[in-house]
Amino acid sequence: MFRVHVLGMGNFFTERYNHPSFLLELGKSFLLLDAPANLPKMLRCYQKTLWCRRQPVEGIDRLVMGNLHRYAITHDHIDHAGGVETVAFWKFYKEWRHSKRLGGKPRPKLVTTPEVLSDLEKQLMHKLRTSECYPGKELKLTDYFEVKTPELNETYDEGLFTITPTPANHAISACGFYVEHMGKSLWYSGDTRLDRHVFAENSDADMIIYDCSNIRAGGHATAEELMKLPEDIREKMRVYHVPDDMIERRRRPDGKDGAKGSQAAADDSKDLIVAGTDLKVLKQYEFYDIE
Repeated sequence: MFRVHVLGMGNFFTERYNHPSFLLELGKSFLLLDAPANLPKMLRCYQKTLWCRRQPVEGIDRLVMGNLHRYAITHDHIDHAGGVETVAFWKFYKEWRHSKRLGGKPRPKLVTTPEVLSDLEKQLMHKLRTSECYPGKELKLTDYFEVKTPELNETYDEGLFTITPTPANHAISACGFYVEHMGKSLWYSGDTRLDRHVFAENSDADMIIYDCSNIRAGGHATAEELMKLPEDIREKMRVYHVPDDMIERRRRPDGKDGAKGSQAAADDSKDLIVAGTDLKVLKQYEFYDIE
């Protein structure tokens, strides 16, 4: 099974959605692409949403923090990486606190590029350097995580899957990720301007999750640019990071316009699109099977 659970897909300023986070279910293992700060609550709300829909999902009870052991971070903006601190403290205070040695259980794996790792360390380590659980010891990020830092376009083989950082043109050091599992593939662009060369190199993925905003400022692709891509590419692409007021329900067969904003968010039965386009927006608390 290669399943994408959408925990969040809103932009930095969203008032209706969670920040971007995509939980990949790869057989019996998980890989989380980006980790916003409220990650434990996002997981719990996703479970409750599926239960309330009476939507049978095998293994839904496994979608909890204690079962997440692999993380991949695209860049250090808080809407994508605010939860790295949450994961680190979760391990220390929920799982390792009574261990007689530092890291009494296996550390979760953290995959990112060397440049993004440097940004994460600068932002995190003044908060993670000490812990009352281990008095007198100056901690490093590698005390919390088993860190893997493949270069751009270098494939890291985890055994069950492979993950390759892809170039991204954002306001700070950033990357996307190309993930392969059992002959199927997903390309997550991360926050980036549209680079047609990078797109061409990765557009063979079975599913594409791509950045989409209303302006290029800050390092984002625009809906106008993405609409110029070939139709067969747009068909397998889902966008995220879309401003709340640009999201609407797909036009109904009777020709009437779909609702926008909160009305669109409240209707689980309709596809969401970027207003005025055929670009499909990922639906929060929904899952997509890559087949």
